[in-house]
Amino acid sequence: MPTLYSMIHSGGTTLNTSKWIEQIADQHGIWDDNGKLPYPYSSVGNQGGNNAEYGSPDQVAVNSGLTLNAARSTAFSGYTWKAGYVTTHGKFTFSKGYFQARAKLPDSRTGGWAGIWFLDGGGEIDLNESGYTACGSSVVNSCVASNLNTTGNSQKFYSAGVDLSAGYHVYGMEYKPGKSITMYFDGKQIAQYTTNIPTGSYTIILTETMAQNASGWHTLISGSTPSPMSPYQISEVQLWQ
Repeated sequence: MPTLYSMIHSGGTTLNTSKWIEQIADQHGIWDDNGKLPYPYSSVGNQGGNNAEYGSPDQVAVNSGLTLNAARSTAFSGYTWKAGYVTTHGKFTFSKGYFQARAKLPDSRTGGWAGIWFLDGGGEIDLNESGYTACGSSVVNSCVASNLNTTGNSQKFYSAGVDLSAGYHVYGMEYKPGKSITMYFDGKQIAQYTTNIPTGSYTIILTETMAQNASGWHTLISGSTPSPMSPYQISEVQLWQ
């Protein structure tokens, strides 16, 4: 029988710290922008890059589920936003199996960039990134962007046909080491990779980021982007191994 891990909270409004930290990290440690960000802050991208935000624990909330927020902040030079990140770095990895998250995405039309992704196993896996314009600039909130970042693979897009910020949907990923990685949306297969499949163990990453310097492929923050940004809400995170 498969083993089911229910992983968000340990009861009430407390993050399950046996599984999660409130930073972004990989096998090299916390991503602190080359030492520019003090603990407990971190950043998906370095200042001035595609990410406008740094990760701040005060943008992570738990209440019968996980909420990642984002708000304007100039506390650190080079960043104009702060946002919520959680990862299982140093706490939990999986080497095979089926992962799924039930989530309600933020309104990504003004620069929101929510992610469900995985690191450390031998090539970044992106189950979904919001805010991509590949499905059409008028339907940004219906576009699911998946990727396996290994040689011979590329990003794939699926138009869900519904506003993903209007309700909860289930995002799934099956990992068969050395064989295949398959993505699902509400139980429907939407992408599959069979070339250069990793074989290592992965951490789970959930991030609410904000996009800048990404014209032509992603929505961008501007003066009209609401602060706080509409939340990224995750009601369930599960893994069968």
